[in-house]
Parts: sequence; structure tokens; C-alpha cells
Amino acid sequence: MFKKFWIVGVLGLVVFWCLMMKNSVKVSVIVPVYNGEKFLGECLESLKNQTLKEIEFIVINDGSSDKTYEIMEKYRNNDKRFKIYSKENEGVGKTRNMGLKIAKGEYVGFVDADDYVSKNYFEELYKNAKKWDADVSANGRFLKFSGFRFETHFSFAEDFIRKGQYFADDISYLVGDIGQQWDKIYKRSFLEKHNIKCYEKRLWFEDVWFSSVVAMHAKRIVFSDSGLYYYRFNPEGITQTSHMNKEIFDKGLELYGGLVKEVENQDFDKHKKQNLVKILDEKIMAYKSRFNYGDVLYLVKKGVFLK
Repeated sequence: MFKKFWIVGVLGLVVFWCLMMKNSVKVSVIVPVYNGEKFLGECLESLKNQTLKEIEFIVINDGSSDKTYEIMEKYRNNDKRFKIYSKENEGVGKTRNMGLKIAKGEYVGFVDADDYVSKNYFEELYKNAKKWDADVSANGRFLKFSGFRFETHFSFAEDFIRKGQYFADDISYLVGDIGQQWDKIYKRSFLEKHNIKCYEKRLWFEDVWFSSVVAMHAKRIVFSDSGLYYYRFNPEGITQTSHMNKEIFDKGLELYGGLVKEVENQDFDKHKKQNLVKILDEKIMAYKSRFNYGDVLYLVKKGVFLK
């Protein structure tokens, strides 16, 4: 009889320990990588040195043909907080969604493989999230660099931080204008409750989808400027160029149109739906204007308007 109770007791302790381990991760950081050997080491080193210790790093090789996976293995072998995976190339959206399925953290965040973060980055985001019981904890400060360096704030966060207003209970009006995916952490139960996933088609500004759906649903967002995200600027990237070709434009328009449908399919009250559709309509008009302006610039560069 004693032996039976002893076995049951041990099994109970094992189950308890497993549950504690499962719930001990405060933040899961998802890093999608495609042919990232040039900068990946710097990115993963910054994660390894995070002051927040209850953290996991989900690094996913999205079908790279360079030495990406070898670099990932090196970090996994030396630090068990690194969980590494490899799959065929499907794009950043599907890769991030794979990471969301794997994540065990109370909150989840994203870092791009060619960027890196300050040592206190995720500790500050998590600390603020818990202090204000927020669905989303946003970092307002980042350093943009390439051949130059300058520190700045995301416009959506700057107004709050400047006023000393470090949280907001309604950010739905920021749909279409709330920064990137990688400047925030998100309560995982919040994402699961509203079935919020990354946009899986490869297109210009796919981050807009995720951030906008988050803004529609979040009950509270908290802002911080204590950490620093180091964003590697690519002046040749499609999000940085004045001219967009027709394919990029059409896909972007499809994304914004999809957001309008997303609003209409949600169980929001009539007033909120009308406001959100109005905001998105204004974003679509601004987007179209930008495309037209880019076309003019393109034609000028080609000499069409030069005498």
C-alpha cells in the first residue's frame, strides 16, 4: 500500500513539475530566417544575452540555402532556450504562424533575423505588460541603421509617451497605423482567443494585417521607451522605395480590402464597425495616392517629363 501511494506521489510531483515548466516561460520570441547567415549570429547573440531569463527563442529556418541552420545549431547546442526548426521555404507569414503554434510563453514576440535588440528589451516589455495587465506591450523606440544610424520613435507610440500616457484602452482607431509586428509582445491567450494569425501571402507590408487585427481586438496596450530595437534598414527593400509596381500595389490593395472584410465578419457593435471601415477606407485612399505619386516619380526618373 505504501509503495502504491509513493508511486502516485512521485507521478503527481512529475506532473506538477511538467506543468510548472510549461508555464514558466514568460516570453516566446519567434525568429523566422531565410538565408540569414550574414547577420543571424548578431541577432541570436542579442537574444542569448537578454536580462529576462524565463524566455524561449523559436528560430525557424525557412528553407535557407546558406549556413543559416549551422548557426542556429551552434546556439541551440550551447543554450537550451533556443528551439530550432527547419522547413521548406514558404515565406515569413507562414513561418511566424508555425512559431505561434509552438510557443509556450505567456507572451509572444517577434524579431527579424537581420535585426537585434538591447539586453533589457524583452524584460521591459514583459514588466510593463504585467504591470498594466495588457494584451499588448509595445516598444516605442528603435534605432534605424544601415550606412547611417539614427534613433527614433514609432509615430503611433510617440504621442502617448510624450504625454506620459503609458497605456491605452482603445486603439482600434490605430488600425492600419500601429507599427510592425516586431515592436511588441502579445499575450498568447489573447491571440488564441481572437484567432489572430500572421498574413501568409508574400506582399508589401504584410505586417499591417497582423497589427491591424490586434488593434481591432486589444482591450489594453501599454507603451514603453526603455528598450531599444535595432532595425537594419535596407534602402533597396520594396517598403522603402517611392515606386511600387502594379503587382505590389494590387496585393497591398487586396490586403486592405481583406481588413475591411475582417471588420465586417467580427462581432463588433454597429458603431465600431462603421468607424473601423471608415478608417480603413481612408487608409486605402492614402495608399492609392502613394502609388500614383510613386508612378509620377518613376516617370520623372525615366525622363518622360524632362524636356
